[in-house]
Amino acid sequence: MTIKRAILIYVVALLVTLPVTFPAALLERFVTLPPNISHAPLSGSVLGVKLDWLQIGPLRLADLEARPALAGLLSGTPLSIVIGKPLPLKAKVGGGGDTLVLAEGHSTTRLEALLQILGLPGVGVDALVDVVVHQAKLVRERCEELDGTLTLSDFNGEDFAQLSEVAATLSCANGNLVVTVLPENTLRLSGSATITPNGRYQVDMTAQPPQGPLFDLFTDFLGQPRDGRSFQIRFRS
Repeated sequence: MTIKRAILIYVVALLVTLPVTFPAALLERFVTLPPNISHAPLSGSVLGVKLDWLQIGPLRLADLEARPALAGLLSGTPLSIVIGKPLPLKAKVGGGGDTLVLAEGHSTTRLEALLQILGLPGVGVDALVDVVVHQAKLVRERCEELDGTLTLSDFNGEDFAQLSEVAATLSCANGNLVVTVLPENTLRLSGSATITPNGRYQVDMTAQPPQGPLFDLFTDFLGQPRDGRSFQIRFRS
């Protein structure tokens, strides 16, 4: 083998292995984060970055992993992320400056845990919460674009086994996140919940649960309905 060929093989091997061996911590020299974002030291390589925690304003995320997502280059979401806490989330992200773009997001958790994270009061029943975000864009932490769904199912307790799933759409309005509940469900629950960028919320819904344990549960929390069947669910932070 000639010296020239040996050098060529070495250079090719170096270029192939560089992304795997390039320390993730060196990325901080090339990427400038906004002042409201701080994080634990990076570990891994550029093909698999790990973080113990990431602080975005008042929100603290934990157990993060990130890696390149070549399939997301054309859609502007070239990074695939996995978040462990406080809510498990998988998504492709991108953006720049004050803009954050998210696609193919998916998170599954329990209702009680979600309400606790959002600072909302409990409702006396637990359920599985499945959130899918097809596309979203945040600009300066304001909701600018959002196309997604939220589904409640697997309700906890024998008295709630007959409940059908509750489906809702996710969208943006005036920079706020809006959850609009579709009325095709056992509870005849419908209406919307609005969450502002600073975490304040407003809920305006109605429900017509069937007579029995479900009706009694709503009565315990909201009192007797004025018309004998329709409960008004209105509160704000």
